[in-house]
Order: sequence, then C-alpha cells, then structure tokens
Amino acid sequence: MATNIMILIALILFEIGSKYVAGFYLLVLLQNYINFRGFCYLLRNLNTEENAMLVNSTDLYYYSMNLMYFLTFMISFTSSYGPFCRKTIYPAVLTFSSGLFVINALFHFYLHSRNYWLKWEEHPKIKLMVGRE
Repeated sequence: MATNIMILIALILFEIGSKYVAGFYLLVLLQNYINFRGFCYLLRNLNTEENAMLVNSTDLYYYSMNLMYFLTFMISFTSSYGPFCRKTIYPAVLTFSSGLFVINALFHFYLHSRNYWLKWEEHPKIKLMVGRE
C-alpha cells in the first residue's frame, strides 16, 4: 500500500511539474504490475479448501500476464515502441500498459461474477456463526 501511495504521489508530481513520458510510463507499468501481483498473491494463497483449484484454474492467467508485462517492459527499450515523445504518435507502450490494466480488470470482474468459486456458506466458521443466530 505504501508503494502504491508513493507511486500515485509521483504521478501527481509528474502531472504538475515536468512531463517525463518515460518516468510516467514506468510508474504506470509498475503500479499495474504491483496491483496484478498483489491480487494474484491473495488469490493463490487463500487458506481454504478451494486453494489448489484456484491456483490450477488461474495458472494460465498468472503466467501469461507475467509474460505480457515482461514483453511490454522489454519493448519499451525499442525506438519504435518506447516511451518517447513524438509529434504525431502517442507512445505505444503506454497503450499496451493500459491494455494490460483492462485485461486485469476484466479478469477481476469474471472471477467476482463466479464468486471466486469459493463456497462461502459451507465454511466451518460461517456455519458456526449462522448456527448461533
């Protein structure tokens, strides 16, 4: 959370002060990646019966997104896609980075619509709480 706050403050300072496109891009990419890894960490380390199933069902997403973040970072060093100011074209890596954010958001919505495949009502602690009422 502290890293997220520091990155958001730095993004505001970039907006107010000097407009360093490469710095802005790196902060946006880092912020997106931290959010992705944090969500995956929570999802893949649940202390529930469904943990093994969640890990198996999110493996493809987890590894493919790591690969896409890596590739996006690597192409940022090329002259044609990198985060450099041009007169006519918005830097492509910023578009790729925002695309990765949208993919993450859509996957979050998908998992949430499926209730993360968790059996909340069958958890022993929930049964104890319901039984007390």
